[in-house]
Amino acid sequence: MSQIPQHDRPESAGLKPLTVTVATAKKISGLGNTTVWGLIKQGKLEAVRVGRRTLVTFRSLEALLAPANSGRGDEI
Repeated sequence: MSQIPQHDRPESAGLKPLTVTVATAKKISGLGNTTVWGLIKQGKLEAVRVGRRTLVTFRSLEALLAPANSGRGDEI
């Protein structure tokens, strides 16, 4: 598998990915495997299946990790 040159990567152009792997979601969030899969099962993280792969939508990951300005005090 060839690697994408740095200048051709979406993040280098200021674009956000549509989805990330569960492994990348864990790295970005600092959450563990069980927690990420639990959040997917609870519907707090949106995931899509492509073949045998499970991908987490980046927007749901951002929404989960965004600072809560609502004052509701929701917790994971």
